[in-house]
Amino acid sequence: MADKKEEELARINAEMERLLSMPAPFPEKVRPAEMTAKLEHLVRAGSKSRDDDRLGKVIFFLIVAGMFGFVIWAGGIREAWYCAKYQVTPDKIHVDAKPKDCDFLHAPLGIKGCHYEADVNAYNAEGMLVGGDHAPKYGRDSKTRKPVVSWDDGKTWEWMASADAPNTNIVSIGVSWVRVTD
Repeated sequence: MADKKEEELARINAEMERLLSMPAPFPEKVRPAEMTAKLEHLVRAGSKSRDDDRLGKVIFFLIVAGMFGFVIWAGGIREAWYCAKYQVTPDKIHVDAKPKDCDFLHAPLGIKGCHYEADVNAYNAEGMLVGGDHAPKYGRDSKTRKPVVSWDDGKTWEWMASADAPNTNIVSIGVSWVRVTD
């Protein structure tokens, strides 16, 4: 690599000598040694930027490979999303098979006017629904500190029958499919 740079610098130096010996429209003569020093500086700067560029490409590749590895480890894109969103391991996620009867290529061929949407339910260690699409919200009354529950996304609150609110740490996820007519 160093030999190629030296050969290139020698070739450039010879070409500069040839050009400087010609009657040129330059106002003053540039000394070949000064020009060579400037060119060496530029060549070194270019090699540093190429090294930085290679490092950036390697880092980008490692990030993409890590993301791909995570998706493979989790069992697919959908499972990887639930792992990241609910912070559970892939073995704690159960996804039902998505029905195919709304697919275009399912008999009879054509548009069926429907599709399926995921219905996600997250459960705590006791098996209580504590997260997901239709989960209640739990809290405490600001004055009495008694546990309260909301079944309409926090619009109204009710007193809970038990003295304590359930543990909201999610330990498992269940995904089922709901048919939606277009």
